Amino acid sequence: MRMRRIVLVVTTACFLSLAAHAQSAGAFVKDERWGFKVRTPKDFSATALGADEATIALKTVGKRVLRPKKTLMGGAAPEMNVLGFPRSKRVAGTDVRKAYLDSLAGRGGLSVGRHRVLTEKAVKGVDAHDLELRYDSAILPSVRVLARVYRFDDIDFAVECRVIDDHFKSHKKAFQACLRSFERVTRTKALPGVIAGAPGAGGGTDSTLEDSDDETGKTEDLSPEERAERLRASTEQDFQRQIDALPKGWRHHRTKNY
Repeated sequence: MRMRRIVLVVTTACFLSLAAHAQSAGAFVKDERWGFKVRTPKDFSATALGADEATIALKTVGKRVLRPKKTLMGGAAPEMNVLGFPRSKRVAGTDVRKAYLDSLAGRGGLSVGRHRVLTEKAVKGVDAHDLELRYDSAILPSVRVLARVYRFDDIDFAVECRVIDDHFKSHKKAFQACLRSFERVTRTKALPGVIAGAPGAGGGTDSTLEDSDDETGKTEDLSPEERAERLRASTEQDFQRQIDALPKGWRHHRTKNY
């Protein structure tokens, strides 16, 4: 069965700034679907998720693209992201630290190259670890990443801040403040991507963590029609997740064909 693919088109405005200064902490962002609040760096704004960013609960970017100081090759805006790892969706025994590090290889901007853990230490008074990483690539500027991974009963989280290595020193203090600011809040809404009426469509802190796909039976045991329906449902859930995560003021449009 040939299926038609749906394309999600997202539009927004771009802003440029020529000012160069040390980064500082900004305002808090609260998300009652995932159940957290966190401070973002000043002048960072929320942006839409990519198709390869299924683990990201919040994605924010700086308002200007930064360039390496010793080469004209490449450039990228700094980012601060919150990643969510529901325990019910992970292989039993997989720690959030490994889940987070594994996610680096599959996301845009960090998918070409290799990461190296520079430092790692436990956080006093909290079930969390701080990580400092550098991501090196033969074709892109090196990227420095500060991350703190938190462990909770329902959803584990990773808060990460990343910037081109040449600009790390001017961003480090603000990044550390953002990592420390992370707090859990009461969840009152379903996780993004959960289709209304499907398992996990309610509120609370545990029932919403079930997958809305029917995971009973192996794929090879399904008929072509059943496989097509499972693919359609999975694609629909992924698009819904991206739509739910759109920042306020963003619009989306679905085309009939790809």
